Amino acid sequence: KQLYSVLNVSSLPRLCALVLRDCGLLDGEIKRIATALHLGGLPVLVTLDLGGNPWKGRCLGPLGKALQADAVPSLRDLNLCALTTAELEGPSAVNEAVLYNRRTWETQRKGLRAFLAALRTQECPPHLHVSLDISSESLDRENSFCELAAGKYPSLRTVGLSIRDDEVSIASFFRAMIDSEGGPSFENLDLFLLWEEAREMDEGVKLLGEAMGKERLASLRQLEVTGCGVDEWENTTEDLSIGKTAFFTALSTVRLPQLIDLSVGFLPLTTADIALISLAVGMGNLSGLRKLALVSSLGVGKEEMEMLMNAVVESNEGLPRLHRLNVRGTRAGEGGAALGQALLSGKLGALHIIVLEECHLTNEAVKGLTRAVKQGVLASGSIIKFAENGGLGEDALQEWVEALKERNIISFRSLTSDV
Repeated sequence: KQLYSVLNVSSLPRLCALVLRDCGLLDGEIKRIATALHLGGLPVLVTLDLGGNPWKGRCLGPLGKALQADAVPSLRDLNLCALTTAELEGPSAVNEAVLYNRRTWETQRKGLRAFLAALRTQECPPHLHVSLDISSESLDRENSFCELAAGKYPSLRTVGLSIRDDEVSIASFFRAMIDSEGGPSFENLDLFLLWEEAREMDEGVKLLGEAMGKERLASLRQLEVTGCGVDEWENTTEDLSIGKTAFFTALSTVRLPQLIDLSVGFLPLTTADIALISLAVGMGNLSGLRKLALVSSLGVGKEEMEMLMNAVVESNEGLPRLHRLNVRGTRAGEGGAALGQALLSGKLGALHIIVLEECHLTNEAVKGLTRAVKQGVLASGSIIKFAENGGLGEDALQEWVEALKERNIISFRSLTSDV
């Protein structure tokens, strides 16, 4: 209450930046800030950072009402990314924001619609840059998502979009992006996409590849592509090869300069798919990645892992910024020795979190990884998770664990660990 009482010209006449990130602010508290803005209490405010606060959407309407040039003439940067501190664990059911918003979607929808409408009015500050997370639970209108894709909200510069295809057509979203004259004006875009039907996914992933090819996604920073569960894919009669080929071909031919996180999960990946990803690595198109997850696909086995790691070794840069590799729920562990060779090459110099859970590790793979660890290729304090890999010989496993301890590498053999 003391803070809100001084948000006025007489108390803070020169306040240019108000940073309240991760302060536990709820809707009522943010509404008070919005009221101060609307009353013209902070006329020289340039930056308002409300990121990481657990508000539920009721504040968005009042915030939108406050975004008028006569009330906040100097405002340039507004951060409303509510869950920026969420840590993703590989491909999830889109992301944690979706799970959070699912419980409050009615409130989210009303507030978000009012806020987006305010961004399109003539009264909105002309040079405003807004950062915002949007999910298909909180914005259920397909035409609204298509307007986002077509660049109808130029003030939205940093956006996290979480879309479930059973609520909003992902194919329509990318079609609108492709057909628009210039595409969206995002500076940073995080996309979390979830499909539950194979036919819709084939079309959506194909259009994702086309949008990349038309350079509509140069601002892409995080991309998570998730299908339904493995059991459902095994029973489907749909052919996903057209969509997957278009998407992975785009990865190998188009450089996405800002892409730092690529996650693909619960898809029937094939050798041809991994060959295209490997080509993207070899071409240097993925050299900026910090996180790579290929999870829950038994099509990723020894041959595929060797192909990918060989691409790392043979490329000019490798994956020099990659700090997390997750191949949980695949057969990539059969090719673990190739991962060891890639580590020894120095082309994975930043890697310090490796998730090898449920990935069919073999004795040969463990021995290859042990050799790499003994050479000191992983920094002290690195983390390796390798639970649920049965059938390993006691000698190979003991040598492996001893090497990890010697190098002060944290290892988890239990799925209860949370890293």
